[in-house]
Amino acid sequence: MNKGAERPETRRGSAAGGSAGVTHAVVEAQLDRILKSALFANAERRSLLLRFLVERGLEGRSDALKEHEIGRVVFGRPASYDPRVDPIVRVQVSSLRSKLREYYAGDGKDAPLLIEFPRGYVPQFQRRSVLEIPQNSRPEIQPIRRTQAPLRQRGAAKTVAVLPFLDLSSGNDQEYFCDGVTEEIINTLAQVSQVGVVARTSAFLFKGKNVDVRQVGAQLNVQAVLEGSIRKEEDRLRVVARLTSVDTGFVLWSATYDEKMRDVIAVQERIAEALVSALEVRFCRSRRRRLSRRSYKTNVELYDLYLLGRYYLNKQTEEGLKKSASVFEQVIARDGSYAPAFSGLADSYLQLGLSDLVAPKDVMPKASAAAKKALELDDGLAEAYTSLGSVQALHDWEWTKVRKTFQRAIRFNPCYAPAHQWYALFSLSPTGSLPEAIEELQEAIRLDPLSLVLHTDLAALSYLARRPDEAIAQCRRPIDLDPSFFRSYWVLGLAYAQKGSYAEAFRNFEKARELAGDTTYVAQILSGLAHVNALSGERDQARQYIRELESLASREYISPFWIAMAHVSLNQREEVFSGLDKACEVRDPWLFIFPNLPVAAPLESDPRYRSLLHRMSLA
Repeated sequence: MNKGAERPETRRGSAAGGSAGVTHAVVEAQLDRILKSALFANAERRSLLLRFLVERGLEGRSDALKEHEIGRVVFGRPASYDPRVDPIVRVQVSSLRSKLREYYAGDGKDAPLLIEFPRGYVPQFQRRSVLEIPQNSRPEIQPIRRTQAPLRQRGAAKTVAVLPFLDLSSGNDQEYFCDGVTEEIINTLAQVSQVGVVARTSAFLFKGKNVDVRQVGAQLNVQAVLEGSIRKEEDRLRVVARLTSVDTGFVLWSATYDEKMRDVIAVQERIAEALVSALEVRFCRSRRRRLSRRSYKTNVELYDLYLLGRYYLNKQTEEGLKKSASVFEQVIARDGSYAPAFSGLADSYLQLGLSDLVAPKDVMPKASAAAKKALELDDGLAEAYTSLGSVQALHDWEWTKVRKTFQRAIRFNPCYAPAHQWYALFSLSPTGSLPEAIEELQEAIRLDPLSLVLHTDLAALSYLARRPDEAIAQCRRPIDLDPSFFRSYWVLGLAYAQKGSYAEAFRNFEKARELAGDTTYVAQILSGLAHVNALSGERDQARQYIRELESLASREYISPFWIAMAHVSLNQREEVFSGLDKACEVRDPWLFIFPNLPVAAPLESDPRYRSLLHRMSLA
């Protein structure tokens, strides 16, 4: 583009949808400032996407701003690219919108021009003065059924965090119910593409804490926070909810509901729709039809039991996962058409298999069957597609199906962070797309910014990409949030070992073991300890850790993959490939990491390495 030439003004109603008086030169200057900012300077694909959309918008070429064309030009997709199957354009433009908001809240807070994508892919250019938000008057607190002034005029925006509702029941025994209602409101809001709602994991980090909404807003990057309480007594339900502006601390909306228990679903949806109304958007008709089809929510007793299952599932402990499976099975026994219970059951089995708590053959086929049944009953459950895609990757090794299944999950719910997370880890990473996997995981973090697991997984991907310094830096975030999160120390141990800092590696593996105990991740941690001791010359100690692993395996299920990896640094090839053969036979879910694992790099020259990849359909 010729930046020295002044072009005609881009006016409202043009292809770019800008405001009067905004010239091409002004837009180009602002685009350059954005591309040089910290958020864009090192993000090549994000910058390419923004430049393409803005330049085509300025040229009035709206025909080039179609999903197929963007996918082909910006992301290198073939001419046969089908956006219905591959949602990369929607995902990346959603991420671009988020980064632009972040830019204008930080480096670009004084920028005179806004470049936005309020809907679709055609950019909007607006002078900043037009969009100044008045902050000098307290907004009126209004009930749910009364028409309200647009929220943007009262200092709020279209991003919201829903904090866990407080249990005010006399017995203080309804925590699971309050958590479930909170999660359902989050899920309902996530169905609305124009509303950004923070994922459950991040919102629930504030559970039980007395924090100021401004602190919540700063940590979660939202402009409004929904808080509430529930009092459940016999067959009566009292729900109090309020929406507060992060910028001003003023209450923007509040309501109280006194209902019978049978109306709990109506209350959830009324709260969600009131928020959507306040945020100046509406459920589109297709979404309304979809939500209204969920007849499985009308049986309050079964719904209450389903919420209990989700409560146990979210604990992510061996006891919690087994209890959740049992509760979901109770729901299914009473109503075989209850799709969410099948989806929850699939998640319970899948998490048990991933946690090395039971043999894969005992749970993975059950997870697959439950996910398929959920989709048979309701073909729009993103959670069920996500679980099914994970089983197809970790147990079935059906890589073509895996990608399509995860892309369906993201299409049905782009705000479901685990879909992006597991797509990155279980599909993109093992099939050789590590850079794309890292981008997909960053999208999950945007949706769930305080998730300890997501930040640790991003560090793990950096480790797999042979970038140990990045992995070490990324581990600091989850450790700062929760110093007791053992998985971050495990990844730190791997990264320090990759750098040759064996003392630091050993210290972090030991810290991981101290925090985790001898339950979940014990195979990974002991394997890491054997690895770093062998590399540092402590070969006898490495053998001791291997003996400990083998002793545990004689009494309970222990991942044969990690036992095999423990032998690598001792150059015990026969033991390594014997263990890998066994891992293949049992379909060890951790084999997904094998193609990129730096620990396994010494094996690449052995013909048996290639043979193993063939067995997994990865070569």
